[in-house]
Amino acid sequence: MSTPPAEDLIVKGWLVKLGAIHKTWKKRWFTNTASEPYILAYYTDETCRVKKGQVSLREVYSFRITVENKDKGDKQRTQISLSTHDRDWKMRADGDKAGELWTAGINKLMQQVVKERKKPDDPKPAGATTTTPATTTSTPSTTSTTPATTTPTPAPPTELYATAIASYTSTNSNELSFQRGDRLKIIDKEDQDGWWAAEFNGQRGWVSSFYVTLDTK
Repeated sequence: MSTPPAEDLIVKGWLVKLGAIHKTWKKRWFTNTASEPYILAYYTDETCRVKKGQVSLREVYSFRITVENKDKGDKQRTQISLSTHDRDWKMRADGDKAGELWTAGINKLMQQVVKERKKPDDPKPAGATTTTPATTTSTPSTTSTTPATTTPTPAPPTELYATAIASYTSTNSNELSFQRGDRLKIIDKEDQDGWWAAEFNGQRGWVSSFYVTLDTK
């Protein structure tokens, strides 16, 4: 295999990858192309002649990007984690420029995956209620005496919040835009495709669970 045409490349660059079996870090050349937009392939070098493996982005259910303090060589390290059901991929970009490139690149690739997944219908606006037709039933009249009981008052539901682990720019009117570190109120997270109804800055819309992590407090 040879280097993909320049016009086909979406993102490319060096990353240091943690091995799956032998837990050692090795430098690999990663590429993603328009012809295979859901594959992040990696090679021994920039010639792309020896392919070592690939990450199927469609199988990623969670990802995280964190920036560490600069090392002894005064280089910033950007840690990238991609979780699939088969493996947790751990990669690292060394240096400020590489970190910025891969932060933007991974966000772009995961937005492709998010867009492909079906969203449910628009979430209800804040305060909306569901109305069901009234029904009337007739039952035989009966007389019975039962002891008086006291129904305990249910505790108010616990509000659920999540923090954005990556920035996201909405591509549809029913999605929310937010920046990394923003805190969103989660209204409903029962959708099986990973789209959660949320509120942020007074707006209600969908957010992908890829981009947030639930707060523990």
